[in-house]
Amino acid sequence: MNTPTPSTQIIIRYLNGSKKGQSKTFQANYDIQIKIGRGDSNDLAFDPVTDDMVSREHCIIKKDKELPDSYEIFDNQSRNGTFVNGKRITDKSQLSAGDVISLAKDGPAFEFDLNPRPVTKTRVLQTANLPAPDTRMQNVSGMLTSQKEMPKETIGKQTMLHMLNESEKKGKKGLVITVIAIAILLGTGAWIFYSRPTPPPQVIEVNKPAGNALTPAEIAKYNLNKVVFITTSWKLINTTTGEQLYHVLMPKNGPGGVYYAGVFFKIDKIIEPYIVNNKSNAPKQARLEPIVGEISSGTGFVVDERGFIITNRHVAAPWFNNYRFSKSIFPGILYALDDDDKIRSDKVFEDEVTNWKPAEAMRLNKATLGEKIISGEPTSGGAHS
Repeated sequence: MNTPTPSTQIIIRYLNGSKKGQSKTFQANYDIQIKIGRGDSNDLAFDPVTDDMVSREHCIIKKDKELPDSYEIFDNQSRNGTFVNGKRITDKSQLSAGDVISLAKDGPAFEFDLNPRPVTKTRVLQTANLPAPDTRMQNVSGMLTSQKEMPKETIGKQTMLHMLNESEKKGKKGLVITVIAIAILLGTGAWIFYSRPTPPPQVIEVNKPAGNALTPAEIAKYNLNKVVFITTSWKLINTTTGEQLYHVLMPKNGPGGVYYAGVFFKIDKIIEPYIVNNKSNAPKQARLEPIVGEISSGTGFVVDERGFIITNRHVAAPWFNNYRFSKSIFPGILYALDDDDKIRSDKVFEDEVTNWKPAEAMRLNKATLGEKIISGEPTSGGAHS
């Protein structure tokens, strides 16, 4: 087994959020585990209200026991995902000094560093895929070989990213350049996939003075009947006040010690969470868990020149879907509605609440709702063709 040098330290530097500019240092012991999430029990603890995109047990950093001075990050099936250098990980990923870790795509971010940095590794930058040299050979009769033997010229990923970044810097001309660049990339990719020539990409001609950007209506016009990819994330709110809503958790003894259990009510044989809009409407010692949705995706179509996109409701308004609670809050607690926070049962299991939909919530701050004032609100999202 390879044990790191005793003087090696792991340094975490917060890049944004309430702790921006701060840092935290850990001794890189052989069995080190840095737990990351909301709440005081984590080694890197984020605010449970402000950092509502972070799961309670979001991810963990561990020593790779097979390799010296190597570390891995594991995602704990977090709702909004763990990203290393902008790329979402599905299970685990190797870490190198200088890597940036984001909790959710646009969530809190921090830099992972080592002191001293390992001298046995060299970070290799991914370069653009340059076209292969022309290896076409002439046959005996002097004719060129078949098209299958010709190199397939592609536009590298880094080159395309550079094109897009440069186009954004050019202000109003950037949108037209981006459209042309994407059209070229899609046309080239299709040629490679089908191994046969394809017509050249169509470039949209816009009768506007040079230097003027397209309006949203013009963009929609030229994308009518095209398939677009949509991503959304959301939070639950009170539509009359705009306040974000939270699930009440209470401390409870479990096999592994004290944990925060979800609190629920039973209404007409339906079990739903105890929802409040702030700490003053929750029992003492309660912890508030934001009711938020993980990033969902789907497809749709631009249907008119105003930019309207038609898609399924589960894509555009996922708060009408079944909600997935964090596994860490179970077994939950069932409160009696008519008593002052009296426990009716201390065993509510995850499979009893799998059909609950946030938009169908019937109570807020323990009061029965006379009208539908609870709904979702998108926190981020986008669509592109």
